[in-house]
Amino acid sequence: MGQGSSKFYAVPVGEKKEGESHVYRNPNNTDKLLDNFEGETTVQGIFLRSCRKFPNNRCLGKQVVTGENSRHYVYKTYIEVRDTAELLGSGIKNLNLIPNPVVYDGQELRMIGIFSKNREEWLLLDIANTLYGNTMIPLYDTLGLESIPYILEHTQMSTLFISNSSVDTLLKVKDYHALKNVVTFDELSQEIVQKFGDKGLKVFNYEEVLNAGKQTKHAFAEVHGKDIFTFSYTSGTTGMPKGVMLRHQNFVTVAGGVVYQGIQLYPSDVYLSYLPLPHVLERVVVTALLGFGCTICMYGGDVQKINVDIQLVKPTIFVSVPRLYRRLYNAIKEKADKLTGYQKTLFEKGLASKMYYLQNGGHVQHRVWDNLVFKKTREAFGGRVRLMLSGSAPMSPEVVDFLKCVVCVPFLEGYGQTEGCGGSFISRADDPISGHVGGVFSNIEFKVVDVPQMNYYSTDKDEQGRLTPRGEICIRGNGLFAGYYREPEKTKEMIDADGWMHSGDIGMIRPDGSLKIIDRVKNIFKLSQGEYIAPEKVEGVYLKVKGIAEVFVYGDSTKSFCVAVIVPEKQYVLELANTLTISGTFEQLCANDKVNKFFIDEMVKQGKIEKLNGMENVKKIYIEPTSFIAHGLTSNTLKLMRHKAKEHFLKQIEAMYQGSE
Repeated sequence: MGQGSSKFYAVPVGEKKEGESHVYRNPNNTDKLLDNFEGETTVQGIFLRSCRKFPNNRCLGKQVVTGENSRHYVYKTYIEVRDTAELLGSGIKNLNLIPNPVVYDGQELRMIGIFSKNREEWLLLDIANTLYGNTMIPLYDTLGLESIPYILEHTQMSTLFISNSSVDTLLKVKDYHALKNVVTFDELSQEIVQKFGDKGLKVFNYEEVLNAGKQTKHAFAEVHGKDIFTFSYTSGTTGMPKGVMLRHQNFVTVAGGVVYQGIQLYPSDVYLSYLPLPHVLERVVVTALLGFGCTICMYGGDVQKINVDIQLVKPTIFVSVPRLYRRLYNAIKEKADKLTGYQKTLFEKGLASKMYYLQNGGHVQHRVWDNLVFKKTREAFGGRVRLMLSGSAPMSPEVVDFLKCVVCVPFLEGYGQTEGCGGSFISRADDPISGHVGGVFSNIEFKVVDVPQMNYYSTDKDEQGRLTPRGEICIRGNGLFAGYYREPEKTKEMIDADGWMHSGDIGMIRPDGSLKIIDRVKNIFKLSQGEYIAPEKVEGVYLKVKGIAEVFVYGDSTKSFCVAVIVPEKQYVLELANTLTISGTFEQLCANDKVNKFFIDEMVKQGKIEKLNGMENVKKIYIEPTSFIAHGLTSNTLKLMRHKAKEHFLKQIEAMYQGSE
């Protein structure tokens, strides 16, 4: 683990093969990989176990708005959620909303879709499907309009649950394939109902389905660990999305693995769910919390007002993704930079003191500085947060350490992929060292494999001469997906004959068995000199430049240098204009040559600090005023979709290369 600790995140087992590291496992499960959660092997079993253990605990919280500035939460207990889910699942049966189950790979799939933001009904439907053995197919906006008819055809689903926010998008779809019914969580106007009717779709109200369930209540289905719990359509980097089939076993063992990672969850814990539930990270976090009798509160539906939701809920567990944590880091840093006099001195001394205690013992709390300097920052998260978690991509140690100090709670870094059910590695709360994603979960094992073209080898050593294997991360075990639906060839490309999933990420195994993500093999490109460039590494460097919010680095194989599209922080650019003695709107400033030169100079400086080589440093940039998210260039996990970014900025890329060589 960290300095002065004898704990290990992972230990080698078995024999080492040529060109590979040893296989590593969690120290708690060296003989057998975890295959259950407290004896339960299905998500159904986990939920019903909590209903028995915590029947009257608050389970789901729903925000109710009673006035312009008045809102509060109402709650359903575990038993009330179970009873409502029973009605919903029975109603789906009684109305025959899944008339034609699909048999795939020897298993009957009773598929039902949902296209909605996070809300109470989302989880109620999820639990109903769990109780009755249905397979949930979530859709989401960032997949793009063209992906919706593809998924409808791909799954042949008959019924889709929707909310008002999804209506306009769904009405734009030209071919609904096997879709016959939509169930709306909200009241629709007669005009909208008629539009759906004209397209051959029957509209049910959510309450109708619940009432239909009251007519005949059905016994819960017999569900098994190998059954497909859900699909997760992943945007990927090219072409149409792939349907990742995830089993009950995947969710159960990731949730169960939380215990073996030293993470303590309690029935008193409260969680605010605002990350999209189609994102597997959010779904598996919720599954784990339900397994411990915790309370899940749905956000109000507007991410711009998440601070209001936080103050209402006062969560004890907070989970987000690196992109959002970096925004938080930038916002706090910006406020701190504007402090003057005594306040500035106090903040700097408090931060320096806490940073010292963090790096020399892993302490994130200090009885003096926390109350004197960082109380407001902590209260911004409701005042009760005791654990923060980041997943889906690595974060810079600078950001992690800063947030640990100013929010005054442990910050866990996780790593996983949709195909690995969201969670494969996680750090420990008491580790003073940031910049790695901790140890492997108990349900899987891992190794790294040589990548010669990028000079990563399983025999690599650090500056002290200690073995630190580097290579492509491969995982195997009970966390791996069942395959891509109806795409066996793509499944074979991902999982080899020995059952190893090749992640496409480059990792380094540290001496304590923890894993550090250092590169990406799948996104590398080659410049005309034959130099390989890993754009995500370069982007990570440039994201440290003050004022830069988003970066897309691109290299043409016929050219000798890289270019980049950057999205700056609006307020920073507006203030920068005064320094550069220029004026204009934000959009005009983004197109200003002085602003462009300023950012290139700052990026070059940061590149030198981070020791980028000459080929890695970009030579030209285009400054884009609108975020990649707003352009629809990110996946549901907020990762940049490079093929879409290239298509979207093709004219700008061509202009940057024009006349250069």
